[in-house]
Amino acid sequence: MAQKFSSSTLAQSGVLLFFLAACQPVSPVTNTPSASPSASSVAPSATPTPAVTPSASPTPPAPTPTPTATPSPLPTATPTAAVPTPSPSASSDLPLLALPELKFARLKTIAGLATPGTAENGTRAELASMPENVSAIEADDEGNVWILDRSNGRLVYVTAEMTRSTSNANSVPDYRLFWVRKTDLDTPSGMVLDRKNGFFYIVEQNSHRVIKVDKKDFTHTVVAGNGRQGYTGDGPATEQSLSQPTDVALDLQGNLYISDTGNHLIRKVTPDGKMTTIAGQYIRDTKVVDTDGDGKLTDEVPSLIPLGETSGDGDLAYKSRVNAPTYLAVDNFGAVYFTSKSNTIRRVLNDRMDRYAGSGQEGYNGDNFHSLLANFYQPTELNIGPDGLLYFVDFRNNRLRRIRANGFIEDVAGNGRTSEYVFSLVDLKVMEIQPVAFGFDAKGNFYLSDKAHYRLRLGEKQS
Repeated sequence: MAQKFSSSTLAQSGVLLFFLAACQPVSPVTNTPSASPSASSVAPSATPTPAVTPSASPTPPAPTPTPTATPSPLPTATPTAAVPTPSPSASSDLPLLALPELKFARLKTIAGLATPGTAENGTRAELASMPENVSAIEADDEGNVWILDRSNGRLVYVTAEMTRSTSNANSVPDYRLFWVRKTDLDTPSGMVLDRKNGFFYIVEQNSHRVIKVDKKDFTHTVVAGNGRQGYTGDGPATEQSLSQPTDVALDLQGNLYISDTGNHLIRKVTPDGKMTTIAGQYIRDTKVVDTDGDGKLTDEVPSLIPLGETSGDGDLAYKSRVNAPTYLAVDNFGAVYFTSKSNTIRRVLNDRMDRYAGSGQEGYNGDNFHSLLANFYQPTELNIGPDGLLYFVDFRNNRLRRIRANGFIEDVAGNGRTSEYVFSLVDLKVMEIQPVAFGFDAKGNFYLSDKAHYRLRLGEKQS
């Protein structure tokens, strides 16, 4: 429903409206997005689009015209015929205010040695072995970098300390590791920090649950999952079963989102503890096959294993199908982004699911062209940056990438190779890294786990 304004209000806000209009991204166009000269000229292979009629979904009231952050960019061009067309709601649902895109001055090492291992409390960062398997990173407002150590089932952190005279203008913080703030975590695979309330939400994958860990005393409570693998439907979150969940994300209203990977679903837990399914359908395989090769089906039984596939773009998300959703992110306008086995990034917005980035074709075909034409090779962790853009790890391409406000993809760090180790480099795109997990602090710096060299890297924001 359109908002109404008095004539005096419109007159007073004319300048503001002109400014907002100037900040809008390019409107959707009918021409196909063309790759830059450096991009591959091979079009991605077609991905079949199910013959479904998109169901109408009411548009929510428009957000306040001065939000604190920009929603992640919305693709603004129609892809080629070889790529499924995004939902018509992709670029018209939310007003966008342009925020400056982050630029980074350099990428440098702040912790870790060449080999993986463990470290004791107070070990200097440059002398401490990093965990072999870092599954999540969060940076708090006090300057601590929290690391989820999947290898050893621990939550640890790196903190900055001034060990040189603070009166010296050139003083820089040295980093020390203070390990073991939470132990005995069962295969922790994902984490999100509730900055406002001081809680970590951590996925214990093999316990099929999500716990809330108090940042002050590190006590924990279960917020989702009954500890039994399976599917029992929606309802009170702690009474329902999950199956090998992977990641969590948190929106501004305190809703928690869980990738229920084994059930091929994305679940939502409201602050009052109710769980609902927002994307995917739970469908079990009931086919009977001749597994023992005796030519008879009378002695066979159905597997009843949940079936995973990805289909239903443009339709209601809970009527669509997703194949093993893994990593999640949610922006300040409530859009939920996720990766899966389809080599794409999909988005749930206004209860609808659409392909947001990725052609679906495996590989790497260049940088700086429309994100719907980009080839990925196992996209994993997602984060919304302080600039409102969606950042993600393109794992087997050994790159950290983002989707700009114009809908085009951009490499942020990594050149695709991993053999050479360099302590610090100004040009992030030529650094050889293998990014796994990453997170932002409030200032716009990012912290990245480099698995190839077992180091913690800092991407310094350019001032």
